[in-house]
Amino acid sequence: MKPRLGLIASIFLLLSLQSIAQSDSLTDNVLTTKKLRYGIYRTFNEFKSNSPGITSGFSISIDSGEFIRRRLRDKKGKIIRRVYGFSDGLNIFLNAKVYDQTNYFVPIVALSKITYFEDFRGKANAIATQTDTTSEGILRARLMGGFNGVTYSYTRSKDIAYQNPGWIIYMPDDDGHAYVLSKETLTSILKQYDVNLLAEFNREKDQNDFATLMKYLIEFNRKNSNW
Repeated sequence: MKPRLGLIASIFLLLSLQSIAQSDSLTDNVLTTKKLRYGIYRTFNEFKSNSPGITSGFSISIDSGEFIRRRLRDKKGKIIRRVYGFSDGLNIFLNAKVYDQTNYFVPIVALSKITYFEDFRGKANAIATQTDTTSEGILRARLMGGFNGVTYSYTRSKDIAYQNPGWIIYMPDDDGHAYVLSKETLTSILKQYDVNLLAEFNREKDQNDFATLMKYLIEFNRKNSNW
């Protein structure tokens, strides 16, 4: 059963809009600027500074899938892969390479200190293990929840995504990598930057529950909205 993400996304968007509304001009900080510059972010730093390095010579197309996705193509129609993301002037889309593969781009649900977006979890790994029957592949599949290289399938990846489709990027980091929204990743951030909120989180009965994770992610971003 798919989680009810509409309300959660709306709350996130509201928080983001409140943060953006504090700025009355175009700035070089993607978290506070009122307007997004149109173009392709070649690097994480270009993304954070609202400074796309490529502003022409490409087209944006819709890609199919369970989640909203886009593709970039150059003037010759070749798919653009080796970039961090892009903005269409209204929204920001991240290259799936920050967590999985480089074939498409997904939209950010909310910009904040912990930036949040949604997509299938481990799609590339799930597909790879379908044909990986080596001892190493079988071991990896078992660790990921399957018995051998063919049991951990794309369907399993979709099931997990419906339970928790969340991915996060901690903006103060320098690498720009994305991580699955989980008890472990959220605890790691709270442990370093908000021990009081961590204490509350640790009192929760089910710290792996998607709604619980979102509750504390939203609260952390609310408390750090001026960052």
